[in-house]
Order: sequence, then structure tokens, then C-alpha cells
Amino acid sequence: MALPADAPGLNAVEYLWAHVKHSLANLAGVALDRLASLVRNRLKRLPYRPDVLDGFLAGTGLAIDLPPPSPWSAWSVNRLHVTGTGCQIPAMTIVLSTPTADGVREAIAALREWQHDEAPMQLHPGDIGWNYRFGTAETAAVVRTWSRDGRILAVGMLDSPTVVRMTVAPDAFQDEDLARRLVEDFSLPERGVLPEGTVSIEAPPGLLLHGLLTKEGWGVDEPWTPLFRDLAEAVEDPGVWIKAIGPEQAQDFADVLRSAFNTTRPTREYRHEMSAAPFYADARCLGAYDDQGNPAAVVTVWSAGPGKPGLVEPMGVHADHRGRGYGRAITVAGAAALREMGSSSVRVCTPSSNVGGVATYKAAGFAARPEIADRIRKV
Repeated sequence: MALPADAPGLNAVEYLWAHVKHSLANLAGVALDRLASLVRNRLKRLPYRPDVLDGFLAGTGLAIDLPPPSPWSAWSVNRLHVTGTGCQIPAMTIVLSTPTADGVREAIAALREWQHDEAPMQLHPGDIGWNYRFGTAETAAVVRTWSRDGRILAVGMLDSPTVVRMTVAPDAFQDEDLARRLVEDFSLPERGVLPEGTVSIEAPPGLLLHGLLTKEGWGVDEPWTPLFRDLAEAVEDPGVWIKAIGPEQAQDFADVLRSAFNTTRPTREYRHEMSAAPFYADARCLGAYDDQGNPAAVVTVWSAGPGKPGLVEPMGVHADHRGRGYGRAITVAGAAALREMGSSSVRVCTPSSNVGGVATYKAAGFAARPEIADRIRKV
């Protein structure tokens, strides 16, 4: 369609640029490359907002002959599937939810079902279990689920406001509708998953999601090393004094973690909140002590049920006891506890830059798998 000269009001592109400029109106002065990145980010969101694009056309006042809209026209809401008889039926909508405290149980149940020994490193029920140290309501607030026809297809957890850890059902790794919906929800801050700015996604390798994120300009963050240990055979004796960390040892637990991770955040309440969580029956919290009864290392391990892989989250060694084998010993003790609960294997993941941590897990009988990395959007 040819437009008359000097008629910006009839050009939908003018409305598009006005929309983008308005979103940058209160932005303080930044470097040119930063501004270009922000503009690209705003433009990439528009394909996920067909209502906004329609508004640009409507603003021109032109009568454009378009086919009537279908309630299932946008892939981000519904898709049309062809049955064996040739009839078209609408696929069910994928629904993003933040569950209630009770609803977290359904997310945990789905994660337990999806765990198996051949699965890649992925979100584990223990990851959510460990988050209960912050409280029940606080944990429910950071969980997200994606469901279709009442079935959960994906579960995510906000490890921080800018990092989401997620996985999907084994039979949905290549589900295009789900992958596109995930990209949309991760890209639009108003969906309540990730905010503006630099954010990261931890997702297992093999998802269709990764290819779509690459097309949207997402990069790859620093590498992590997953490590697995099979529990078919009996686990060796750790060789040090090991005892269960109960409520009365809550301060020992906090002291070791504060020293191990050089932080003031862990408190004795962490252990109390975890023990009050509805899934703590799936966990074992252990401590390694020196000959004088001082806590040297702690570990919490999480079962996903008999015949499924367990998780180490977290493990820490007090700074005063490093280099004495306590990390290997407490990890071995955790593996033995998981085997007693019926776990088929145990897994853990640590930054590849944590050379000492990788060496400790290998010394405890873990084998390293190929490195993985989060996806990162830098703006």
C-alpha cells in the first residue's frame, strides 16, 4: 500500500517508534551501546503483544481488510491441532500460575515424578525443599507452574529476583507451544517471572526452549559442573564422627554454613524452618565433628522417592577445618543416608570455577558430567 508523502499519521511504524520512545522517556543518559541494547529489547517484546501491534494499525485510521480474528490465532494463547479425521480443534491454553502454599505440593509431586537417573541436571524437589528455610509463604511466592488441561508441564523457582531455575516434564522437552510460552513469560516482566534488565534462566539441556532463547538473543553464562554418583552398591564408611543435625544442633548448622560460604545470612532459624516444612521427611541433615566435638562440616540431602536420584543441597565445610577431608566425609555420609532412603543415585552441581568443590565431590565417588550453563539476557 502506497502512502502519500509527509503523512506520518498514516504510517503504523510511526506509532511503533512513539511507543518505544515512550518506554524510554524516564531513562537517564546512558552510553550509546547500552541505549541500542534497550531499544532492541523493547522491539523483541512486541511480537508477544499482538494487541499492541493491532493498536499501531488502528491509530492510522485506515480501513485495512483483514480476516476476522480467531480466538485461537495467537500461538501464545492457543494453537489449532488437526485430528485424524481432519477436523481442527483448539489446543488447551497453557496457564502460568503462582501456587498457594498448599499448591506447592502439586509442583513437588510433579518434580518427583520427573526425576530419573538418565535425566540431565535439573530442578529437583530438594531445591524447593531447601528454599523452605525462608518460610512456607515465602517459598510458595517464588514457585511458578505452567499447566495445560490441568496437568503441570513445567515448574520454576526464583532462586533470586533475577534468576529462575526450571524444568519441564520429560515428554514436553520438545513441546513447541510450551517452549514459546516460556520464552514469552520470561521476556515480559508483567508476567511476574523475571524483571527488566540482566536475568538468568537455569534450564536442563535438551529443551526446545534453548534454541528459541538463542534466537531471542540470550547468551550463555559461566559453566557449572554436574556430578553424579550411583548408589547401587554400599557406600563406604566416611571415617569421621557423623551425627544427625537436629533442632538442638541448629546453631552448629548455621555456624558451619556461615563460615563455609563467608556470609552472615544463615541462622539457626534455617534449620527450624526446614524441619517445619511439609517435605522435610524427604531430607536428612548431617554434621561431621572433629575429635573435640566441634562442627567441621554439614550437609543436607534430599530424596525424590525410592528408585530416583537424590540431591546434595547444601554442603559446606567450616573454614577452620578445610583440607582435612571433612568435605569428602560429609558428602559420603549424605550419599549413604540417601541410599538408606532408597535413592538410586545422588547428584550435585557446582560452578566449574569452584575447583576445590569439584575435587571434593570426585573424592567422594562422584563422576563429573559435561558442563552446563545458565542462559543469560544482558541489557
